[in-house]
Amino acid sequence: MYRLELKRLLRSKVFIVTAVIMLAYFIYLNVMSGRMYYSDLEERKQSAQQVNSYLSGISQQGGDGDMLKALRERRTQAWDGFWALNSELEETPAYIKTESPDGSVVSRLADPVPEEYKDKVEQMQQLSDEAMLLDSIMKVMDYQLNIYPKAMRSTLEKALVLINDPDQDAYTVRLNKKAVDKYNVKREFAFIDSSLAHTWNGTYTFMYDYFYIVLAVVFVFLSAEVFCSARSNRLEGIIYTSKYGRSRLFCMKYLSAATVAFAAVLVFTLSDVITAYRVMGGQLIMQPIQIMSEYQLSAAGINILSLILICGALRLLMLLFVIALVGAVSSLSRNVFISAVINSVIMFTMFALYVYSSGYMIQGDIGSPEETFDGARFDMFEKFRAFLPACFAQPHVYFEKFDYINIADYPFLRLTTCITVTAAASVLMFAFAYFRFGNVLGILPRSIRRKNKTQLQRSESQ
Repeated sequence: MYRLELKRLLRSKVFIVTAVIMLAYFIYLNVMSGRMYYSDLEERKQSAQQVNSYLSGISQQGGDGDMLKALRERRTQAWDGFWALNSELEETPAYIKTESPDGSVVSRLADPVPEEYKDKVEQMQQLSDEAMLLDSIMKVMDYQLNIYPKAMRSTLEKALVLINDPDQDAYTVRLNKKAVDKYNVKREFAFIDSSLAHTWNGTYTFMYDYFYIVLAVVFVFLSAEVFCSARSNRLEGIIYTSKYGRSRLFCMKYLSAATVAFAAVLVFTLSDVITAYRVMGGQLIMQPIQIMSEYQLSAAGINILSLILICGALRLLMLLFVIALVGAVSSLSRNVFISAVINSVIMFTMFALYVYSSGYMIQGDIGSPEETFDGARFDMFEKFRAFLPACFAQPHVYFEKFDYINIADYPFLRLTTCITVTAAASVLMFAFAYFRFGNVLGILPRSIRRKNKTQLQRSESQ
């Protein structure tokens, strides 16, 4: 029965059309992200290789603050030498002066450079390359040796102060004790250029801003076709010819839709892993997510590869919720169109609330001088992420900071709370649909259903 249901689903026009649409959308996103972020990827990789080669030697020497100080001095010397040569050559034929449209004078190197100035121009270029290389090296070292450790120390100091403050409420004390446990760990970063990870992260978040929202809507229509087809063809009478026919048919329908959801998420997640590996390489993809400044305040002890896989699992959970929701609504209506419309409205409302509340980085009434927020929308976004399954369209936001919620004065991980709520809602809707399946809107008159039940009980007693 499972094979028949799955085969029927895969051959349906709804599946074929939606599969083509999603595949085209995915290819389009890859092409767009390639144009936006990967146009100079090879150049960035070569730069990262130079930085990593230099950092490899530094790591063998200890990579401490004295080394960072020495590099800073070398960078200053390189830039000073560059500007000294630049000033010396600026009034020579090595430079050509032109007037720009706004009337200002612009100097640029002559092409070709006169022979007598070539050595100095090459020396100036070498100093510039060395200075920029040292800039990249110091950026990596400064983050790992200064910025990240200072952020952790500052967080721990604030947490310890609040824990020992008698004026704080019980939840604040418990939350900061949790913070001490989570942040009081030593994270081991490899001395490695993380710029490629930032490139990948920008592409990753761009690609899936709306992709999984569209995919969830696709599964609304696909699942409505799965759960309503038998009823729309008035084939329910066959279900009552066997003892477990109704329950088995419903489970096979759900399982066939879940299989397609699993296959879709698996394909897209494997594509993410391959893309991440191609961009970052094997060493960087295994680094803790905190190596990226976007996740500096994260308390999660996972690497970048684990982040991709966990996000894939959470998106699958969202799709399973969608299938269960459609199954529950479809148990109340045998019309594919009506079921699809009702479920589309529900999902659209969820995603509209999520998208509206997530756009919180605008002028508002709370925040720091550097960035201000719309307080109401920010608060809405934080609350929704604790129970709204639609938030799993972008699950990486759960890992960007220390993300807990107050439940009865106890701190609970917001991600765990949302997983629990989504799973519980999915189970309840599955159970509702399971017991309602085949008993809808007088498809079989009550007298016939009662007669069939009586005959089944008699056959069992005999």
